[in-house]
Amino acid sequence: MKSIITKLINGDTIEDISEEIQFTKEQLEEPASEITKRYKKQGLGQHVFDKSKDAPKKTTENAHEFDERGKHPRTFVKMPHYLRYYSYMVDYGVKDSAILMYQLIIDFYNASEGKSYPSQYVLALQSGKSIRNVVGTLKALKDVGLIEVRRTSIGSSNEYRPLTPLPPEELFTRYPQALKRLIKNHAMITEKRERDFKRREEKKKESKWE
Repeated sequence: MKSIITKLINGDTIEDISEEIQFTKEQLEEPASEITKRYKKQGLGQHVFDKSKDAPKKTTENAHEFDERGKHPRTFVKMPHYLRYYSYMVDYGVKDSAILMYQLIIDFYNASEGKSYPSQYVLALQSGKSIRNVVGTLKALKDVGLIEVRRTSIGSSNEYRPLTPLPPEELFTRYPQALKRLIKNHAMITEKRERDFKRREEKKKESKWE
């Protein structure tokens, strides 16, 4: 089954998968939490992702730990610190899928060539989005200055350069809709924090030393 899944992710042509992959009603209705627990009990749970440790270099001894693309489970995409604040840019078309798309562009970045060039088909398959969604998301990233795009002769295979996210002070200064969302969110969280603090203080007064 894993070989079929790899082909699906890579967008390879598959004649027929109905014989290898079949779903039962019980499988489809099993909650994610139960699936995770089941594999954990079998000793197949995920390891703690320690970003201080780099992925090991591939050797003959650990070759089985790498996939076909040479990626190790500890391989990770470096995320710029300020990217988190772009979650406030939803009014400018930057949704959660755009954050993931930006990370994919970084992951495909070829340092020697100074660009990324994954096709829209690959981006769609690896992000779980439609081609139409990918096109719209890439436009949003370009509009807010997170990527530069160079169009090639082939429509689905453009070239991209990821750009550094703005510091929050500059980001919210430039984009008023984002600042408006920040202010609204700050007010809601502040109100909730103060309400919770008041409740804690009241409970402390009511409680007795035993």
